Amino acid sequence: MNIKGRLTDKSIKKLKEVVGKNNIFTDDVSRFCHSYDATTLKYLPDGVAIIKNIEHIQKVISLANEERFYVIPRGAGTGMSGGTLPIAGGLVIVLDRLNKHEFRNDFIPTIFTEPGTITSDIQNLALSNGYIYPPDPASQEYSTIGGNIAVGAGGPHGLKYGTTRDYIQGLNIITGDGRYMALIRGRDDAILDLMCGSEGTLGVIASAELSLLPRPETSSTVMLVFKTIYDAMRAVSRTIREGILPSRIEFMDEFSLKAIKHYKDPGVPDGSSIILLEADGYRDELETALNQSTEIAEKEGAIEVRIAKDKEEGNYFWEIRRNISPALALLGPSKVNEDITVPPDELCETLERIHKIAKDYDLFIACFGHIGDGNIHTNVICDRAEEDLMARVWDAVSDIFMTVIDIGGTITGEHGVGITKSSYLRIEKSKTEMDLYRSIKSQLDPEGIMNPGKIF
Repeated sequence: MNIKGRLTDKSIKKLKEVVGKNNIFTDDVSRFCHSYDATTLKYLPDGVAIIKNIEHIQKVISLANEERFYVIPRGAGTGMSGGTLPIAGGLVIVLDRLNKHEFRNDFIPTIFTEPGTITSDIQNLALSNGYIYPPDPASQEYSTIGGNIAVGAGGPHGLKYGTTRDYIQGLNIITGDGRYMALIRGRDDAILDLMCGSEGTLGVIASAELSLLPRPETSSTVMLVFKTIYDAMRAVSRTIREGILPSRIEFMDEFSLKAIKHYKDPGVPDGSSIILLEADGYRDELETALNQSTEIAEKEGAIEVRIAKDKEEGNYFWEIRRNISPALALLGPSKVNEDITVPPDELCETLERIHKIAKDYDLFIACFGHIGDGNIHTNVICDRAEEDLMARVWDAVSDIFMTVIDIGGTITGEHGVGITKSSYLRIEKSKTEMDLYRSIKSQLDPEGIMNPGKIF
């Protein structure tokens, strides 16, 4: 008897005919290797399909509708919310071999890319042609652009330049019912924006056209060190209020710095917090922005102002930020990583309440992130083998989510809802909103084969 969502011998045989027998795997090792993501949660798929041809995506989805098995799109598997986990079995389709990308300069400069291209490869291609692709998630060296689009990834450039969504000029999509859709910015904005952040629940991204910006003449980074994270927040708030728009701005609290000192020591006093601020543009603009921002920081209590003496030192400053997550992994067997977002003027109160939650539950919680758009990454160090500890961890995470919802924020800024946050989405969103989401899914994926159990 066929169980909806599961692969059968018949469907496996047909899959081999569609994509080639050497691209379908049902052995234990292949299934295990595609059973987890960065959450470390594990769910075994029934099979794995390595997609090497865009045309095969549509054939697989059409077959899935016919045979009624689930399809779970997967790129590099770097997701933080379980968005690519095959929680109900089915077929994981691996898209990281679809990595062709090229610079185009027809009407406007763009990069055409397949979904498996690494984000940094897109950035480097843009730079080599005199342009920039600003979205820069911390995972840019290993995450794929398809995954970035699926969750609406952001990054330090978000305040000035926006996030992944703002650079999508076009998408080619295979919907859950097997239809091919070519979406173009200016004509299909509503459905295009809907696909960005849909986490593979509506269809599969076959390719994308990404817009670029002219490369700034110059840039420079300054590290601002404060006694407390609250001094840092006030300095940033005043900087933005006075009309200074940094190209990148990030914060790291004292617990983040405690972790990074074991990995890449920034050489700052224990207990302090850091703001990394980058300004770019013409040289006169750059000097004005740096002078004004450092003056404000000193008035708000900065204990050290360290302007990068060259590009190499500036890159080192940003390496410190990008390596916080792996550094935190050295403090315990595991960690629970969330990415809440609140209105920027609520950052101080939010961080104060998170630090109180950490104290109340006797937990180590590090906070860092994109201060410009209110995105906070909260990392709770834990050991999933300790039941009592994990009970406190999940209670603390619940309190953090409820705090964010109470403040008027959202439970995810760029990691997606996946499976780890779906129960809280029902609290954040009204029943009317959730019913609307389900209605949209039923139009594009009527058989419910795409990435089951995510978001809804």
